[in-house]
Formats: sequence, C-alpha cells, structure tokens
Amino acid sequence: GWPYCHGNNYAFNDYTFPSGPSGPKFNCAAIVNNSPNNTGLANLPAAKPSTVDYDYGGNPLFPEIGGGGAPMGGPVYRYNASLASDRKWPAYWDGKALFGEWNQNKMYAFQVTPDGRSLVDINQLLTGMNVIRPMDLEFGPDGAMYLIEWGTGFGGNNADSGVYRIDYAAGDAAPIAIASGSPTSGPTPLTVNFSSAGSNDPGGQPITYAWTFGDGGTSTAANPSHTYTTAGNYTAQLTVRDPGGRTGVANVPITAGNTAPTVNITFPFDGGVFGWGDQVRYTVTVSDPETPTIDCSRVTLQYFLGHDEHGHPIQSYTGCSGIVQIPASSGHGDEANVFSVFEATYTDAGGLIGRSTKQLQPKRKQAEHFTSTGRAPGAIGGGDPGVQRETTGDTAGGFQNIGFIEDGDFWSYTPVNLSNIDSIRFRAASPGTGGRIEVRTGSASGTLLATATVSGTGGWQTYGDFTVALPTPSTATGPLFFIVKNPTGGTGGGGILNVNWVDFIGRGMADTTGLTVSPTSLNFGSVTVGSTSAVQAVTVSNPGTGPVPVSSIAVSGQYSQSNSCPVQLSAGASCTVNVRFAPTSAGAQSGTLTVNSSTVSLSGTGTSATGNLALGKPVSASSANGGFVASNVNDDNAGSYWESTNSAFPQWIQVDLGSAQSVGSVTLKLPPSWGARTQTLSVLGSVDGSTWNTLSPASGRTFDPANANVLPIPFASMTVRYVRINVTANTGWPAAQLSELQIFAGTGSGSATLAASPTSLNFGSLAVGATSSPVPVTITNTGAAAASISSVLASSQFGQSNGCGSSLAAGASCTVNVTFSPTSAGAKTGTLTVNSNATNATLTVSLSGTGTTTGPTNLALNRPVTAGHVQNYVPGNAVDGNADSYWESPNNAFPQSITVDLGASATISSIVLKLPPNWGSRNQTLHVLGSTNGSIYNSVVGSATYTFNPTANTVTIAVPAGTIARHVRLTFTANTGWPAGQLSDFQVMGTLS
Repeated sequence: GWPYCHGNNYAFNDYTFPSGPSGPKFNCAAIVNNSPNNTGLANLPAAKPSTVDYDYGGNPLFPEIGGGGAPMGGPVYRYNASLASDRKWPAYWDGKALFGEWNQNKMYAFQVTPDGRSLVDINQLLTGMNVIRPMDLEFGPDGAMYLIEWGTGFGGNNADSGVYRIDYAAGDAAPIAIASGSPTSGPTPLTVNFSSAGSNDPGGQPITYAWTFGDGGTSTAANPSHTYTTAGNYTAQLTVRDPGGRTGVANVPITAGNTAPTVNITFPFDGGVFGWGDQVRYTVTVSDPETPTIDCSRVTLQYFLGHDEHGHPIQSYTGCSGIVQIPASSGHGDEANVFSVFEATYTDAGGLIGRSTKQLQPKRKQAEHFTSTGRAPGAIGGGDPGVQRETTGDTAGGFQNIGFIEDGDFWSYTPVNLSNIDSIRFRAASPGTGGRIEVRTGSASGTLLATATVSGTGGWQTYGDFTVALPTPSTATGPLFFIVKNPTGGTGGGGILNVNWVDFIGRGMADTTGLTVSPTSLNFGSVTVGSTSAVQAVTVSNPGTGPVPVSSIAVSGQYSQSNSCPVQLSAGASCTVNVRFAPTSAGAQSGTLTVNSSTVSLSGTGTSATGNLALGKPVSASSANGGFVASNVNDDNAGSYWESTNSAFPQWIQVDLGSAQSVGSVTLKLPPSWGARTQTLSVLGSVDGSTWNTLSPASGRTFDPANANVLPIPFASMTVRYVRINVTANTGWPAAQLSELQIFAGTGSGSATLAASPTSLNFGSLAVGATSSPVPVTITNTGAAAASISSVLASSQFGQSNGCGSSLAAGASCTVNVTFSPTSAGAKTGTLTVNSNATNATLTVSLSGTGTTTGPTNLALNRPVTAGHVQNYVPGNAVDGNADSYWESPNNAFPQSITVDLGASATISSIVLKLPPNWGSRNQTLHVLGSTNGSIYNSVVGSATYTFNPTANTVTIAVPAGTIARHVRLTFTANTGWPAGQLSDFQVMGTLS
C-alpha cells in the first residue's frame, strides 16, 4: 500500500505538498492514485496488510522483536538432503524465513505453517554472534548462509564491514581466523607486520597457521613479518586449521608502492551543533606522500542525513572547501534519531582512498536518543540506576521522554562539541519541587559547564522550558553528560523530574547567522471554523554579508502561507511571508512558520461554524434553580435553559472566553416554544473578571416566539475576556432565564467598501487551447470595517486564483490573478466578481479577449517530459501551465537537461520560458536542441545566457524559420540564482506538421 498505507494497513493522510494541509486518510481498500505524475493505474487493488509490523517503540503483538525500524529481508531456507556438504544448515531450518534487524544488530527467524501463509512463532537467530548492521543474507549452493555486514560507519567509511560465510557445524566447530596487518600500504620495499590475534578454535583445540602473502611468500608463524619489494596490490591470506582438518580463512589487502592518503575534515568539528536549514562551511586537508601537491578536484564531500544507525546520502560537493546546505527539515518524526554526517574522500593516482567522517548533532536532541545512562558516584538515588524511556504526554510534541530519574542518574550524548553554543534549554516536568541538571563534559564526574534549575510544574507530564547559560562552553569533542540532582539541600531518593528534549542554543557550526524573521510570533485571535483570517505578515531578512538560499518556507497546523521570497536572498535584503489562519476545528490551534531554521510561533482559536465564541467555554452564574444550570446556555441546544433563583433580582450569568478577544454582539435565546416575554438586562464586559464595562446598557428586551425567541444585541466592539448578562426583571417569570448565550467577534465600527484596480482587463488575442499569463487585480477595502468575502468568481473561459481569503481588514488589499483560456475562436467577454458584505456587495471587473485559431500554440502543454530533478520539483511542473510550480534539476551537477515530447513533428516558431513571478532576477545559460526521432539531437539555438526579470520572469527565444522537431531539449550549464536548472513553464510555440 505504500505510500498510501503501511504496516497492518495503517493509512497515511492525503497531504498537500509541500506545506499542507493534511487531508483525510487514504482508503486502504480502494486506493486511488491521482498523482499528476501517474502513468499507470489510477484505481489500485486493495492494499495487503503486513503479517508482522513494528516501529521504534515495538509492537506488543510481537514482543520477540521489540523496537527497531530497519528490517532487512532475507531468504527462506530449503534443506537439500542429497547435498553433500559439511557446511549446510540442518533440516530443522527448512521452510523458515530469516531477516536481519539493522538497528538492533540482531537476526531473526520466522516459523510459518507448511503452506507458508501463517506465522507460527518468531525466534532470535545466531544469538552468540556479534552481528554489525546486517545488510543482506542468502544461502549458497553449499547450504551455508552468506551475510553482508555494513559495519559501523557511514557511506564507505566502514573498516569493519565484510562478507561472511556462516556454516552449521554438526560436530566440532570450525576454527575462526582473524587477520590484520600494519601498515597496509606504503612505498617499496614495504615491510608489513601481520597478526593473527583473535584467531581461535571454539572447542579449545590447538590451531596451526598458514600465511600466503600474494607475492609467492609464505609463513607458518602466528604473527610473521613480510617485505614486499615489487609495487602492486596483494592479498595476504591467513588459514587456520584444527586437528580435525576444519579451517577458517581471513584476508588482508596490501598495496605496495603507494601509500593511502590521509584525509581530515578540519571543520566542522566532530559533534558540532547545527540547525535544519543551516549552511555549514567545510574544510578538508589531504596528505599524500606520493603527491605533495593535492588536486582539490579529487576531494569529494558527501553530506548524509544520519538516521539511527545509517545515513541517507543527500548531496555531494567537490573541493577542499565549500558550503553544505543542510536540508530545511529532517523529513522524519520525533521518534527518529536524526543528525548530520559529513564524509570526505580523496582518491589518489594509485586508486587508494582516504576518508574522514564527522557527525553533527541537531540543535534539538530528543532526550530518549541518549548514548548511555547510569548513575554518578556518590548519588543517593534509591531505584535502578539510569533513566528510562516512556511515551510522552507533552502537548508540545515529542515521541518519548526519559523518566524515573533519581538523584545522580545521568544520560549522555556523543559526540558533542559545544563550539558557538551559548546556552542549553531543557524541556522538563516535575510534580514536586523540581531539581537540578548538571552539564558535564567527558564523564559523569567531568568538568562542570553549567547547572540548570528545574522548578516544579505540577505534574510528571506538565512540561516547561528551563534554560541555563554556558559561560565557557566546551570546544573539545567528546561525550556530554547531564546529571540530575535533588534541589539544593534535598535528600530524597525518589523520582525528581522527566525530560522530553534538549535544545542547544547558539550559532553552532552554521557559517552565518542565516535568515532572521520578525515578528517571532503571531496571534490570529478567534476565527470561525471554515473561514480564513486576514493576512499577517512576517519579514524575512538576511543580515549577513553574503547571499543565503531560502531553502524552505513551510507552516504547520491549520495555517497557510504565501510569500515573495526568492530562492536566494541577497545580503541586506528582505522579503515577506503572508500567513493566514484557516481553522478546521474549534478550540485553540497552534502552529509554526519555518523559514530555513528560523521559526515563528502561530496561535489562534477556531470558533464554531456559527462564530459563537462562547460555545464550550466555562460559564458561571449568580445562582441556579434546581437542574436549570448555567452550562445549559452554551451547549448549542435551545431546548435546555438556565434559570436563576426565583424572586431574587438582580441575577447574572457570564462566560469566560479564555483570553481577551474583540466582541461585537451577543445573541440571546429562549426555548422556541415559549411565549413572549420581556427581560430587562444589560451586557457587560471585563478583561479581568472584576472591573466591568457596559457593552449594551440596561433596557427591556423582548423575546418573541414569532422570531423563534432569538434576540441579537449588537454593540461597539470591545476587547474583553468575560461577557456578563445582568438581568433585573422578567415579565414571563420571576427569574432570569436564557437557553443560549452566544457571543460573536467584533468587526469594528463603520462599514466596508471594496474597490478594484484595474476595473477592466483586455487579454488581446490568444490561441485557442492556450492560457495567458496571470494578470493581477488588486482588491482594496477602502472602508472602516473588515469585509467578509463570500466568493471570488470568474466567467467561463477566464480563470482566477486569489489570496483574499474570507476576510479583508479595513485598509488592507489582496490580489486576484486572472487568466484567459479561450476554448473557441472569436471575441470573449466576462467578469471577475467579488461577493462580500461590503456596501457594494458585488464588485465586478470586466474581462475581454479574443480566441484565435491561427498562429502557433503551446505544443508542450501537458506533454510527456523527462529530466533529472530534486525532491518534489519534478519535470511535469514545467508543462502543467502553472507558473508557480517549477522543475529543478539536481544541484551542483551541470550540465542538466529537460526534454519534452510533442507527440508528433511540428514546425517550431519560438520557445517561451518562465520562472515563478515572485522570484528574484537571475541569469541562466542554456542550449536549445531538437530531434525528430528522440535519439539524434541537433542544435536549434546555440548556448546563450538569458535574463529572467521578476517583472514577468519570462524569456522568449526565437528559433530559425522552418525548424521542425518532435522532441525539444533545453540543456542548462549555469544559473546565477541557484546551482541548478530551473523552469516553471516550458512552452514550445508552433504548429503540428
């Protein structure tokens, strides 16, 4: 079912890339592939659930495995009774399926029913062996298992990787050979000291040694020396033999006449700290005895996204120095242990490779991903030493927290280097009086860097943030320890606190401070569910001295964004991100705007579809008569009601909105079947619940069953937290009575008026089937109150997209982008219509244009297209007619090409290229080629540099008259705005032959 469902048919949400929102969950029984890149089936067969599924926390249905998350599938063993082999596995294993768990360094066997369709049991396999990240396994024709171990490094830096044969020994086990040599490379004559240390016989029998050195030399010594006099590559082999003739073999590769180069990443530091979206400068030094002058073009720096015990290769760079762009997001949840890995390699002229690897830690380290735990000497904790993992209840996020922490218990991370880290912030909880967290380097009793004080939060899962400055952060690489202590003077031996995560605050390894955002928080107040707030702007600035890529702009939660930011922001420049709140559910809603590694906290409150701020909020009253309690007035049920004590005026009832909000009216209700009555009442407001202001003065208010006993009371907007109804008389009953107290947001005084600029658009002539570039129309609210926009519509053959939302504040503007798409020839007219509650409820802009059938059309629209690409920036984005979606080639890998198949040969008149209209200026160098058969390409327009200017970001390339092609290719060799080829629209104008 991937990527729609996974595991036991757990459905993913239908997420709108790249920044949301999340839609409903997919239907695993009836999956529909509606991707624009789909070239196969749309309606897919039902997803098949897995038999066994587990994740980082494990699955209680399969306790034999526990948590892991990186299974490596293996074979089913088939026993061959007629096979003559002293290595084959016995019949007991026949029909069992094997697999390795990379993250655990363990292997398992599935016992299944004879038909192979049902699981019987799960057992750990080869428990006596030290397996290092099992990668692949299979059985050979000799019946032995062959296993690939990845080893402990990342990329190719795995000295302990290997391919192993695992035999079944029916009697005495075969001896184990372990061989090493030093040095393994160097100039001739090269003397190598060999060692058989670690070789042994499992049964304790004596073993003999036989070495062959690959150049004809041999030895029977356990630890011989051998000199290689002729340059070349050799394999020295050790064979150990027991008295019964069983053997074990190990190899040592030797290079004589060439010394392996020494590579070192001098920056960033091992264990340094980074933020997602940072740029990190790297510097590599190389020493090669055979080549005193190093060719830096032979140095490769590979950036990996580290994940648990492995790394995902993300981007490769060339040179002894440069800048690595860290991804804006890890792409993993809080349950994943993620980090960054830099691996530098240099290959010398003789083919030997030198490597250097550095691991960087993220600024937010989830507490549960500790390296070690235990208890410091002299502690008075009473329970088991060390911390334990548990599922967190922190409303701010996280997967697990560490808990059961007593005096002296510690956890550590390694490697860590605190260069350029100013402070550390702990996300912690304590039901009691809190405690202290010591920060030490090297060991649990190492140098004390700082001590954080954690105060009581009121519960084990009620978290707060506690920050401690680092006056002298450690610039050495090593383990970093956090030791929990009782409060000063405390002597208790029980639990002290929980920790959810640790934040490292400061620049860390970042090359610059990166982009800044202002403000750092936005509050949208109350917005009706299903509607959209007015825009609030965030300014993104580059305070540095060089350009900074805007690698990612994203929002979480029930928020959306649009922005004017280019892909790279020049030094001293700024751009704007406009954020809106569109609640899909009632209640407080939080989110985050992330620009590279800078964040803006977002908050707002969704109110019910009626806009009733009081719904579900706390209610109190001066009194209540029997079961007619105060909470009946905000249960959204007009049939239930509150009634005060009889004959005891005045009486009041009030709602606590939870925070100060602008209110502009209340609606009071009685049960619809009740007879008419007049209640004398006033509406009061307060920000603190003690000092009250009059929102609407006391007067007789008539509830009329002809109006369903509904009484709206408008008043001038005021910001309050508490709204009170004060009742002094009732003609229908000697008590105050209400079935509903609804409170609505204020919109300010005055009225709204909308204006459009321009008031008419003429698109001129356009070929039938083509779509014009969008033309903006600015809608401005010139009134004194916010306008509620109910719809924005364009007539047939015209289209629109807008950022106006459902509300436009007084004095604010929004943009509607209008397009013309004639479906037939001739003059076309229409209107752009904006419907609202403004004084001019219907605002129109006249639209006109002419459809033509003569002349060239865009033959590339929605045609098959191929190219290399990164992430979601697929080549199909260049021919979808949408100037805002775009294709981007792999970075730092020129030349790059994009090719469109027109479906048939055509006469080409011009090429029109576009970039998103809000991008900054850039120059791209490209070559236009054409082909009639898709294999032989001829030059159409030679390589040239074209300027994309943000006034339109459109380039038109004229082609020689009579040019005929079916396949049109653009080959990019340079881009001043980003190190990749980029296009949002690739139009081939012409006519089919």
